[in-house]
Formats: sequence, structure tokens, C-alpha cells
Amino acid sequence: MNVQCTSDNNDNNDNNDNNDKQKFAIVGLGFIADKHIQTIKQLGHELVCGCDIDEEKAYKIGEATFYKDISLMLASEQIDWVVICTPNYLHFEHIVASIKADKKVLCEKPPVITKEQYNMLDQMDKKDNINFVFQCRYAEYDIPILPYNEVEMNIEVYRDQWYMESWKADPDRSGGLLFNIGVHYFDLLQWWFGRYASCKFINNNPKRVEGELQLSRAKVKYTVAIDVPIDKQKRIFKINGKEINLTQLGFDGLHKEVYKHTLEGNGFKLRDYELTFNLINNIYAEDDNK
Repeated sequence: MNVQCTSDNNDNNDNNDNNDKQKFAIVGLGFIADKHIQTIKQLGHELVCGCDIDEEKAYKIGEATFYKDISLMLASEQIDWVVICTPNYLHFEHIVASIKADKKVLCEKPPVITKEQYNMLDQMDKKDNINFVFQCRYAEYDIPILPYNEVEMNIEVYRDQWYMESWKADPDRSGGLLFNIGVHYFDLLQWWFGRYASCKFINNNPKRVEGELQLSRAKVKYTVAIDVPIDKQKRIFKINGKEINLTQLGFDGLHKEVYKHTLEGNGFKLRDYELTFNLINNIYAEDDNK
């Protein structure tokens, strides 16, 4: 059986009439925010404000209002949606603040990195107003899925010294390499091949994690690493002998699909993140139990 996941890239429907125009705020104006700013404009919505602790990033939002404090922004602006692009360890705090201010939320990956955070979001009355960005699910794949599958996942990317000196290399703030770099790829694994069963570490250090993973419908050998030269980067799945190069699939336009589906009420919710969250947590727990 083949799994094909396709997206509708018809740009003729990008512009909304005024009745459908939504007002957005973005918290965190780093590089990933650029994709959101572009997508909001492409789809005919309005970016009314942005927030970041770094005033030098204010230029990114043009004439929209700039804030350094999210609480002031949430209290002052007429906002329908808050888009969260802050560092991983701030996602939970900013989701909760936005929901308490009666806003809808679209949060970048990983949504939360601890079980306590996950459980607290799961208990919120308006948790269905929380949406997450798992854009890789909207790419086009042609995958030979069998009742049981042999899989290799090789994600090796270049990161410079700044990465190792930043919050990204701190497991308490990033969630570790599997959350910060690997979350989209583990999300695809559980989406295609089912629940976590067991795992075994082969190598686990701040720049490279390798191991074996049993899912309900697959045996997986995986590598997630940031220690390769820039010209040796790869994002490859090998599934039952067929190699899929994720770098060549063209992920650039997928944030547009995230917005379209989310605004139609079909966004990815906390329950859609549950299996991925549990999978990564179980892998790390195995190492802690040694």
C-alpha cells in the first residue's frame, strides 16, 4: 500500500474577502517568523503587531505595532490569532498567556517539551484554540507502506558554534536534539508507522543521537545529528528499500497549507502531537533509566 499526502497549491484562492480577514500577532521575530509574516500577507490577512525582546527586529513587521512585552501586546491590541515563534522553552508560557487573553494560537515546533506542560495544556478549557505547525505532513510523499516496515531515518544537518552556545544546545530549554531538530521527522515516523513500542540508544551526545526504535508497524534505525559539514547535510528516509530525500521535496510553501487548514478549523491540535511527544519522551527516558 502506498501513502500519498498531497496539498492544494492553487494560489487563486489566496486572497480573502474582507469578511474573512484575520488579525495576527507574532511573538518572536527570529528567522522562522519570516515565513509566517510572508504567509499572512500572501493569504490576505493582517499582521497588526509583533513582539520581541530585541528592538532591532522591529523592521520585520513594517508598519505593524512593535512590542517588547507580550502582556502589553495582548492587553492593547485587537488580535484574533497569536503566532508563537519564540524559543522552545517559552512556548508553553506564551500559549497559556494567549489563551487566557482569549486568543487563538498557532505555535511553532515543538509545542511543549515536558510532560507537565503537556498535561497542563490538555486540562485547559480552550485547548482546541491551540494549533501547531507540523508542515511536513502536507508535503507530497509516495511511500511503500507495508503491514510491517524496515526504516532508516538519517537527519544530519550543519549547525555552527552559535548553536552550541545558545539555548538550542541546552536540553532544559530546547528539549534536546530530538525535540529541537528531530521533532518533525519523528512526527512523520509515528504518523506513518504507529505507536512507540521500545528503543535502544547507540550514541547520545549533544551533537549526535543514534539509535534503534520499534514502532507498532516498523523497525527504525535513526540518526539525528548537527556535526556534519554544510556540504554533507542530508534529510533522508529509506523505507523498505526506497530512499526519500526530504530536502528535495520542497517544503518552502507548506506554511501556507498550515494556515489554510488551521483557519478552516482543521489545524493540528494537542492530541495530534501526543504520539510524537510520547515517542521522543520515551526515547529519552530509556537513556535516563540506564
